[in-house]
Amino acid sequence: MTVPTVFASSFQRSAWIVLTLLFLTIVLALLCIGEFRDIDFDAVECHFKPFGGALQEEFQNLMIHKDGRCVYRNEGRPGLLSDSESWPARTFEHTLSNEQMIRLKRCLSKTRGLSHRNYRSRASHTHPTSITITLHLGSETRQVVCEGDQPEPYNRLIWFIRSLLHQERFLYVLHEGDNRERLHVCSSLADEIVGLRGGPRMVPVFEIDYHRYTPEFQGYVAAPERYYDKEGHQLNAAINVLVHTGTEAAYADIAALVFHQNSQVNHTAITALGNIGRSEYIKDLLEAGEQSGHSEHVAWTLIQMGEVAAPYVAQVLRANRGDLAYKLVRQYIYRWDELPSPLGERITAAIKAGMPKRRYPYDAYFRD
Repeated sequence: MTVPTVFASSFQRSAWIVLTLLFLTIVLALLCIGEFRDIDFDAVECHFKPFGGALQEEFQNLMIHKDGRCVYRNEGRPGLLSDSESWPARTFEHTLSNEQMIRLKRCLSKTRGLSHRNYRSRASHTHPTSITITLHLGSETRQVVCEGDQPEPYNRLIWFIRSLLHQERFLYVLHEGDNRERLHVCSSLADEIVGLRGGPRMVPVFEIDYHRYTPEFQGYVAAPERYYDKEGHQLNAAINVLVHTGTEAAYADIAALVFHQNSQVNHTAITALGNIGRSEYIKDLLEAGEQSGHSEHVAWTLIQMGEVAAPYVAQVLRANRGDLAYKLVRQYIYRWDELPSPLGERITAAIKAGMPKRRYPYDAYFRD
């Protein structure tokens, strides 16, 4: 074999490799285009069947139209015991956001319009729930029955549907559920908001539009005597949700709850006013710090508010009259590493001005 022949064969092999790679790239690109192309559907219908039937959880239906209109129907629950009341069936309707509709179309496109066969019609674990998904495409109808946990690409679609079902069922329970279940829902909502804000609670599993609950919870804080419970679950949930969603119409009612008889409720209200961060509610915090047993919590809330509350904090430290001044100094010392910003000249000058008026609260630190 001559040298030119060797070079020619090497060139041919390289050319074939390049052409093969180019062909595979084009094929993958076409697959990606098909995968990410949005499905233009007429409606998506979902039926949720819990394990154990209606005695465990209600049968639920969901219909999402192409214009974003979402209709949820809960079929209710029969009385479990002779003395328990049944839950009536009820329908709720709202409109999905553009972002939610885009996510739904992307999820459907990944399943190739429910034509992808990688789903389980029989669960591989115990106590599975069943979701039947029906896709209406003009005159064509496609349907899959997914039982239990699902692999991709259906896992993300099931998660999206279950998020909506979870969200709307909470609303149903707030309206029609019994007292025990309603308190459980309120406790879950309150903890979810705390988790979302980085507090010591778990971040919610599902993606929830908390604006769905604001009309109901505005009634809670407007008439707190009607929604009183020993642990404060109902009012705590209302406060957390309304502040998280920025429902300004409820802020005045929340400010009044810093004086509520339930210590859990006024603790939550104090935290909420700090998260709102507006100067018009600082007077409520100052009054609560002098009157209630939450002066330490009020002190730390005022400190965390930063420059908004700095003039009022300086005024308390300069006067050095009540228990709040002592708790402010205590928080500055013991939580020095957690301060949102260094002490400003205004605060240090107020502390120096307040010290000669009485040894308390400063003498306690000298004794320690």
